[in-house]
Amino acid sequence: MVLRLTCCVVVLAVLAEFAGPAVAQQSQPIGRSKACPVGPARSPCMEVVMLRRLSLSLILWIVAACADGIVAPQGTYHLVMLNDQGLPYDDTLGCCIYVSGSLDMQTTLYEVGITLRNKNNGIEATVREQGSFAFHGSAIDFLPTGGDVPMHLYGATVEGNTISLALGGDGPGAADQFSAVFQK
Repeated sequence: MVLRLTCCVVVLAVLAEFAGPAVAQQSQPIGRSKACPVGPARSPCMEVVMLRRLSLSLILWIVAACADGIVAPQGTYHLVMLNDQGLPYDDTLGCCIYVSGSLDMQTTLYEVGITLRNKNNGIEATVREQGSFAFHGSAIDFLPTGGDVPMHLYGATVEGNTISLALGGDGPGAADQFSAVFQK
């Protein structure tokens, strides 16, 4: 957020520097006045008026872009729900009880880990996947680059400190995928 705000301030400063000298030269009111004659030829006065309008439009656009408040999620999010149930989650049809999980997001890289306990022998294991992610508005796209098993992270959305997504199974849209909720 600080980087985005700094970028916006720098752009506004450059825009003000660019528009400042030309606008400062204009001492007459904007619009059709004695200083800005009407006609087919462009006068220097009309160029100043057009520059002012362009500058104002750019400033409003930059302020709107800077103030949207949407920033890519960063930090560690903890798994709190699978298929609308809290943890530990017992996959009654499967072998495992899902004990915990985390999704760590740093810059454009992620690592997800899920800890599960085998119902037959009690052994716990953590499976992990790493990769990169792209953030678009409130949606996240994951591109895995490695890990223990494919997690098939799909359909991720961010709302406040919560990331909701589908994972596991045979991949996007499969009936055996889990709905998952991670919170910061």
